[in-house]
Amino acid sequence: MSLNNLPLLEIRNAILILQVITAIVGSFYYYKYKFSFLKYFLYLLWYIVINDFIALYYSKNVSIYNASFYNIFQIVSFTYYLMLYKHIIQSLKFKKAMSYLILLYLISFIISFFLDDFFKNHFSISYITGSLFVITGIIIFFSEILNSDKIINMNKMLIFWISIGLFVSILPDIPFDLMRKYYSKSPTIPYIFISSYLLVFTNNVILISGFIWCNKEQKDYL
Repeated sequence: MSLNNLPLLEIRNAILILQVITAIVGSFYYYKYKFSFLKYFLYLLWYIVINDFIALYYSKNVSIYNASFYNIFQIVSFTYYLMLYKHIIQSLKFKKAMSYLILLYLISFIISFFLDDFFKNHFSISYITGSLFVITGIIIFFSEILNSDKIINMNKMLIFWISIGLFVSILPDIPFDLMRKYYSKSPTIPYIFISSYLLVFTNNVILISGFIWCNKEQKDYL
């Protein structure tokens, strides 16, 4: 298939629809996790939907530069995820470490203001920093689960599905982000976008599965 014939817009629209479905499914099963720290995750899902629709409208009708919407989304989402893993991690030492990671991420975001145009450019440095820190939180969480009796019912935890979805979508996207940033004129960029959309698709499918299969009452496990 020719690069020029890749249906990027159609794929993006399909992903938007899937994100709406994920938020609806998350709302339907909200009763499962409404008494845990994960209740804020539903707000994030709907924020993703609203933000993507507004950004799409903005790029079509106002300006082609809609990076500001995704830079704001970046700090909201990464801050939430880092706070989430700080909350569920049991080790006081690692809780403290997560606090430092949150601070370092916020510093990296501030630094990005001086290195990039907030309205025109995606903040790549803070994105990669936040991605690595979230992955660190996921690894710490899994290491604690694997060394506890909770491993038996691990697949019944919503946080388990969220962690899997984040891991498989964020980790491969780090090199993609670098390519989008520094090789923007490369003829392979459309393929990179499709790969990123595929990661988002995978994450949403995993989330939907998690909402369905997790226990009826989710608690702050650790």
